[in-house]
Amino acid sequence: ATHPVKLEEKERIQLLMSASLAIFLVLAQFCTTSAFAPILLSHPEAAARARHCAFWSGGWGANTAEALMRRRGARDERSRLLLMQAPGVAKLRRAENAPGNVFVDESCIDCGTCRWMSPCFTRSNDKSAVTVQPQSEEERLGALQAMVACPTGSIRTESPDPLSKQATLSFPLPVPGLSNVYHLGYHSPKSYGAAAYLLVREGGNVLVDSPRFNEALAKGIIALGGAKYMYMTHIDDVADHVRWSERLGCTRVMHASEAPRA
Repeated sequence: ATHPVKLEEKERIQLLMSASLAIFLVLAQFCTTSAFAPILLSHPEAAARARHCAFWSGGWGANTAEALMRRRGARDERSRLLLMQAPGVAKLRRAENAPGNVFVDESCIDCGTCRWMSPCFTRSNDKSAVTVQPQSEEERLGALQAMVACPTGSIRTESPDPLSKQATLSFPLPVPGLSNVYHLGYHSPKSYGAAAYLLVREGGNVLVDSPRFNEALAKGIIALGGAKYMYMTHIDDVADHVRWSERLGCTRVMHASEAPRA
C-alpha cells in the first residue's frame, strides 16, 4: 500500500523543481531530433500543449506528439488483441524487417521506444520493424539497447550477438548533452513503454517514473547512489513502483489527485 509521507516544505519544493527541470531539459534536448523522441508526453493535455510549443515547429516532433496520443488511445485494444494471439504467431518475424540478424516480431505494440533509441527501426504497417540492419559496433549496440528497453520483448536476433551482455548492463545510460540525467531503459508493458529516468543530484537522487523491475538495473542505480525519491508524473507511468520502492527504499511522490488510483 502507498502511504502519504509529509515532506518538509523546502525539501518538497527542491524535489519538484529538480524533477521538473530534468523533464524539461530532456524534452528540450531531444524533441526535435530523430535520435531521441519526445518523452513523458503520454498525457493528452501535455501532448496537446507540445503541438503548440516552440520545440515542435513542424516535422518529426509534431507527428510524434500526435502518434503518442493515438497510441495511448489504442493501448487497451491492442493489448487485448495481443492476448488473443497464439504465442507462436506473436513471436513470428515481421515481414517488414530487412534481412539480417536483428528483427521485430509480431508481438510489437507500437510504443515507439526502439524508434527513438536506434535509427535502425522505423514504423511500418502500425508496428516497428528493422528497416536498416545495424552494421558498425555502435549501431549494433544501439539496436541491442533498444532490445533491452523494449517493453514486450518484441526485438530479437537470429543468432546471439557478442554485444548483448554489454547492452544489458549499459543502463542507467547517460543522456547525451545532459549531465547527471540517465535513461533507465527496461520500459514496462504496464506503462505502455513509457521512459523512466534517474536524476543524480545533491540531497538525494530522483527516479522519474518507473521502469520495468530488473535486478541488474537496480544494481546500476545503486552504483550511482541509489534513489531517495521516486517522482511519478502521472498514473499511467507507475508500472513497478512498489517493487522499486521496496528494493531502493525510496519515498514515492505523486500529485494527490493521482495517488489514490495508484
